[in-house]
Amino acid sequence: MVAKTMTEQQFCQKCTQKQRCQEVYHKLGNAEGPSVTKRVVYALLTPILIFIAAMTLLKITLPILTNRDSLQTAVSLLGALATTTLYVFIIKKLTQNKKTKEHEN
Repeated sequence: MVAKTMTEQQFCQKCTQKQRCQEVYHKLGNAEGPSVTKRVVYALLTPILIFIAAMTLLKITLPILTNRDSLQTAVSLLGALATTTLYVFIIKKLTQNKKTKEHEN
């Protein structure tokens, strides 16, 4: 890692575009804009939480319908997967529609 860093530094010293390159990296580092942290956390955690909630709900309600544990587990897993997949599909469609409307304006 140290050898690679030294090589990159030597390469930058010999580069004719060194000043321009440093300006670009400086601008990128100081770029201001809305924070995407909340969106990323929401996008990653929500499907997991929906899967857990659906799995739990199905595990609670399925004993009413059947006493077979293996069937309860399989149906709970498939139901939770289907619910999560449906959620992701709906969110994807909604965000595509929103982006399309933004580009039209």
